[in-house]
Amino acid sequence: MHVGWAIEGSIGTDQKVDALFLSADAAIAQRIESLNEHYSSTILMTGELNVLLSDPGQLSLRQIDQVYIRESGNTPQEVYSFDMKPIEPLAVTNDEDEDELQAMANEKAPREVGGFIKYEEDSEEEDESPGLNQKDMPFIEKVYTMDHDFVCISKQRNDEFENLYAKGLESYINGDWIGAQMAFTMCGDKVDKLIGDGPLNHMRDLMEKSKAMPPDDWKSGYDWDKKPQPPDDIFPMGEEDSESELQGE
Repeated sequence: MHVGWAIEGSIGTDQKVDALFLSADAAIAQRIESLNEHYSSTILMTGELNVLLSDPGQLSLRQIDQVYIRESGNTPQEVYSFDMKPIEPLAVTNDEDEDELQAMANEKAPREVGGFIKYEEDSEEEDESPGLNQKDMPFIEKVYTMDHDFVCISKQRNDEFENLYAKGLESYINGDWIGAQMAFTMCGDKVDKLIGDGPLNHMRDLMEKSKAMPPDDWKSGYDWDKKPQPPDDIFPMGEEDSESELQGE
């Protein structure tokens, strides 16, 4: 997911017409979506979209990487993941939790629709300021504590794991891949072994394959369009034999 401008056009036939969106930002959105396959994630978005969310919305996301893609040119893209464990049903564990969530959803709600508050559209005059209507803003932020699914998802979060991952990501971006590898390894002890964590697995594999050595031209983000080069051997071919011969003499 990304945010930006686009030109909308229609393609198809008289029987079926589809909308087509053309722009650099639309291309970025498509490319970011394709990265889900590499991170074993479901929802990814860019930092440019993240900053437009409310504070609770931003707290529901986790930055998992910083990347370079050809669609963005020389501008690095922060990549955020919305973490949700599909193996765990989004359900409360007992009647007390159900009653608590229902009470939260009904709190000061003039009308309830599917667990969400729907404001009456009658006497109040519309706010002409740009963006969302001001009367809706409190509700938008409360969704994260009132909606059944968001509350259940929040219970799956692990602050210790996320803090360790953020520490590893910072080291990784700054080129300290040894420190990053240590933090990502510690993350492995904090994640559910049955469910796992796709972004963490990607980072640990990258650290292992590169021997925790960033590329010589590392520029604070992984370049998905650059063909990876194998790291130089610590002992080039023939050097170990030469050392053995010297020791034998």
